[in-house]
Amino acid sequence: MRHALLALAVAALLAAGALAVSPARAGRPPRPDPDKPRARAFVLTDQNGEKVILSRFQGLVVVLEWMNPDCPFSRRHYEEGTFKDLAKTYKYGIPGQPDPQPAPRGRRQKKKRPKVIWLAVNSTYNGSVEANKKAAQEFAVPYPILDDHLGKVGRLYGAKTTPHVFVIAPNGNIWYHGAIDNDPEGTAEADERVNYVQKALEAVLSAKEPDTPQTQPYGCTIKYAKQR
Repeated sequence: MRHALLALAVAALLAAGALAVSPARAGRPPRPDPDKPRARAFVLTDQNGEKVILSRFQGLVVVLEWMNPDCPFSRRHYEEGTFKDLAKTYKYGIPGQPDPQPAPRGRRQKKKRPKVIWLAVNSTYNGSVEANKKAAQEFAVPYPILDDHLGKVGRLYGAKTTPHVFVIAPNGNIWYHGAIDNDPEGTAEADERVNYVQKALEAVLSAKEPDTPQTQPYGCTIKYAKQR
């Protein structure tokens, strides 16, 4: 009888331990899913002439935002601060969420490391590094605007409009792609507007599947350079 009771107690403790470990495992970034679309590697030049290599951000969330400074849809969102606010709000993770790896007691807290990298891409055929720099200054864009005037990266991802947004998970899967929100005309009330990218960021930062992994992008059709 004692052996049986001991076995039951051990089993109960193991079960409790398993339950205690499960949430931590659930919070880990998921492994790459072969059934989901994958991000494609690229190297582009930003508005300051610096090379930006996508593979250097492996293990982070990356947002790719296709833009065109001459497109009224892009301009509206820049004037409203839509992208800039999202990039700032989620740079270090979900606001108010505690750091899962706080510094040990007695040690100085290390400088926060970004969890979300935001990159704009201009695939318009007449775009240039200079034009992107002018746009970055005009709209006070705090993140890189990448020159893709040959359209290679835009075609690689299937970007259709400006804006067209892609959220890449730390495992390299594309977690979301499509419109920034459900308000193409910019006339919806605040409580009626659904920001798909915000929801996708909160999902991926929580290691959860997005409720809406894809939507129809709206905006100006990207005018690609003619292929040779």
